[in-house]
Amino acid sequence: MIKNVTSLLTYITVSLNLQLMHREKRAHQRFHSELEARLFFGNMFYKSQVTNLSEGGLFVRTRVNFPIDSVFVTVILLNQHTLNILSRVKRAMRPENHGTPRNNFGMGLELINPAEDYTAYVRSYQASEGRPIQ
Repeated sequence: MIKNVTSLLTYITVSLNLQLMHREKRAHQRFHSELEARLFFGNMFYKSQVTNLSEGGLFVRTRVNFPIDSVFVTVILLNQHTLNILSRVKRAMRPENHGTPRNNFGMGLELINPAEDYTAYVRSYQASEGRPIQ
């Protein structure tokens, strides 16, 4: 009997830990996007594509990755204007094998004090065409 109770408690503990590990850590809901952006790092700029966005961050596909915690300016290109955002690299993704195209690099960016025009854009995007990421 004691062995079965111990096994049950171990199973419950492991199950709860797995559920907590998979819980969404983000403060804001993310939405799919296909926006062009430019990343200004040092004295260079790099083309990228914003593949998802939220009020607090972006994920960009690019041909390069910057070091974790790097801070730089991200410029999102919209039809009539641009959004300039100070960004910090929170995570970087590299292709898993050498056969993967280089444009599969990507970075998760945290936005540092995003301007009201960015927040307003994300809210209008969510309301009109945003597809939530599940």
